[in-house]
Amino acid sequence: SGKHDRSRFENAVRRIIGYFKYPNYYKIDGKPVFMLYDVVNLIEGLGGLDKAKEALDWMREETVKAGFPGLYIQTQFGNPPYVIDGGKRTLSLEEMVKGLGIDGGTHYQMLCDVAHEGGMRPTFRDEIEITQKVWERTEKLPVDYFPHVSVGWDNTPRYKEMRYDDIDKGIMEAMIIDPATPDEIEEIMRKAKEYIDSHPSLPAPLITVNSWNEWTEGSYLEPDDMFGYGYLDAIKKVFCE
Repeated sequence: SGKHDRSRFENAVRRIIGYFKYPNYYKIDGKPVFMLYDVVNLIEGLGGLDKAKEALDWMREETVKAGFPGLYIQTQFGNPPYVIDGGKRTLSLEEMVKGLGIDGGTHYQMLCDVAHEGGMRPTFRDEIEITQKVWERTEKLPVDYFPHVSVGWDNTPRYKEMRYDDIDKGIMEAMIIDPATPDEIEEIMRKAKEYIDSHPSLPAPLITVNSWNEWTEGSYLEPDDMFGYGYLDAIKKVFCE
């Protein structure tokens, strides 16, 4: 299940802090950035929301002891509410970030969130239309929000069959979303850049992307036979010229 108790958490943290010391480890204001993916499993494994907060506070303390000014903890904001305590309690997104003491966050796979948002099988054009609304809604949280861009989705390599009929019920199994064109990538990256440029109070001009090389989910920026270097050229146009 991926759930781990405090002793295993501490063992993992001690190893993780070793990576913080690498010169290419991403930091904000000198603080290593650490992203939590599945906060429900984290909470359940550590014994509840309060105990999870205590564990993350301990991780911050250990990071400072290792010589850093602090730790910047992010999480992904996909599909609340968060069901904890064995199904007895639900947390809103705001309750989750406050309860754990999260510093900031982003999304993980916007196309999946668009599907949940609209109850549909989205196209990349739908992502372009809905993503900005999701950004604007999420920025009202009491933490930093960094815009996210998803490149595509096709996880059929993982499944024997595809199921489209139940997507309105939130069942996301094998599914294909037509890949973005380089022009569409350029368009949505420009929107992400505009968001960053219009939020100078953010501690870093960070945009997250899913993904560089998630080939078994059909979500990648790496060159392929379809568009060659088109995605990377689009990003170069937006951020380098």
